[in-house]
Amino acid sequence: LGIIEPVEILVLRIGQAVIAGFPAEMFSAYGRRIRNESPFPATFVAEQANGFKGYQPGEEDFQRGGYECCLAMQSRLVPQAGRWMTDAALELIRRWKSPA
Repeated sequence: LGIIEPVEILVLRIGQAVIAGFPAEMFSAYGRRIRNESPFPATFVAEQANGFKGYQPGEEDFQRGGYECCLAMQSRLVPQAGRWMTDAALELIRRWKSPA
C-alpha cells in the first residue's frame, strides 16, 4: 500500500510572499488548496524541491488509477501523503504570518 518515508517540506517567506516546496510533483488540487488557505497575498508552490519522491496524486485519484496513480517508482508514497504534506506546509505558512 505504499511507503511511509520522511520528506522535507520547505516554506520560504519573502516579505508578503511565501513559497511552499515539496519533494514531489503534487497534483494541482494541492496547490490550489495551499493558495486558497494561505494568509499571504502571494503564495507559490515549488515542486521537486529538496529531492523527488514521485508524483503525488490526490487520494481519490488513486482510486481511478492511471500512470501517476499507481504505487510504483513514479508514485511511491501512500495515497494520504499529499494531504499530509499539504497540511504540514499550511501549518508552516501560518506560523510565518505575524500579527499586523
